[in-house]
Order: sequence, then C-alpha cells, then structure tokens
Amino acid sequence: MPDTRLPDVDPALLAPLPAWRVDASRTLLSDRWLTLRADTCTLPDGGPTLAPYYVVQERDWVHALAFDAHGRVMLVAQHRHAAGATVVELPGGIVDDGESPGDAAARELREETGHDATEWHAAGWLWANPARQTNRVHLFIARGLHAAGPATPDHGEQLACGSATPAGIAQLIATGAFSQALHVASFHQGLAAARALGWVAPGAALAADAGTALSHNPCQP
Repeated sequence: MPDTRLPDVDPALLAPLPAWRVDASRTLLSDRWLTLRADTCTLPDGGPTLAPYYVVQERDWVHALAFDAHGRVMLVAQHRHAAGATVVELPGGIVDDGESPGDAAARELREETGHDATEWHAAGWLWANPARQTNRVHLFIARGLHAAGPATPDHGEQLACGSATPAGIAQLIATGAFSQALHVASFHQGLAAARALGWVAPGAALAADAGTALSHNPCQP
C-alpha cells in the first residue's frame, strides 16, 4: 500500500513567495540606534500601492543561554522603559560594527554578568520581527562559566543578576516575569540545542517548582 502519512512539514510552507516591489523609499530618521524608512510598495498581485510601509533598520542582536556547573542558567533583570516593567531576560544586546555575533555574545555575557564561559556553540538565529524590522537575533549557548570580574553594564542598564534552573525559567515564563517574546523563543531553542549536545538531560522536566529561581546574585564582584 502507498505511504499516505503526511510529512512532518508541508512542502508548501517552504516554497518562496514573490517579493514586494519597492517603487520608492525615503529615510525619515537615522541615528546611532536605528534607521526608519517609509517605502512605497507594489504587491505581487498588482493591487493598489501600499504606502507608506514603515521599515526599521537595526543592527543584529545576540542572546546568550549560559549554564553554570549546576545546570542553572545565568539571567538578568532590568527595567524596560517602553513597557514600564521590570523583566527577566537572557544576557544579550547589540552586535557592534565589525564584531562577530559570537564575540558579541561573549562580550554581553561578560559586561552584564561579570562571567566568561569556556565553551560556546551557535544555536541558530531568529528574525526579530520580519514584518517591520530588518535585523536578526543570534543565539549562542555556553557552559563552563567562571567569574571574570565585576559586571560593567552600559549606561542606561541597571541590572540585577541571578540564575535559575530551566524549570525555574519555565515558571517565570508562566507567571509573566520572563516575558520578552524573543527571549522566550531563544530559551526554548537554546534548551533544545543544549539537550542535543547532552548538556541537559532529554527528559528534564520544565514543570518543577521555581522557588529557587534567582536565588543568588553572581554578578557582584
């Protein structure tokens, strides 16, 4: 009998779709943080022109999912002005000009937590927001954490540091404390990569009590 099982991924989802035609583009704002442009676009179906379509150009970002010797993940908490909330996140930030994403991840871990790691692996990338932004988020997982001196966060970063088990992070996600969407995605993608490398047991639960999450502050000298 013929195999009638459906594939894990429908091939129709992987076929590239026609790109929009950009008929005009003008820069509205450009500074050290971002460039905002307004495009005039014609869609592939030939329908009415879409204008203005705003596009935000930013430098790529990095996230670091770094495990200590006990399998806990280094985290930071900071107040995010736009949201008006304090959120728990992975260490991370902007890839500087002339810097590789891997070097940026190591730098951000050191600056935000005061720690280095002896082993690093690239764990893929994600679009930040492909509907509006041009940049990507590069994820790296690390282990072999060791203190490298005091944290030296950038101006405008007031950080609290700590660590949590993967189960603790899952609980922080459930309660809304770890609620930055890109960081949630990076956590799950990085955890899968760590499991594939044997760093985390394949059956490690994510539903355990998170009472010991953020139990200490390893960022202090």
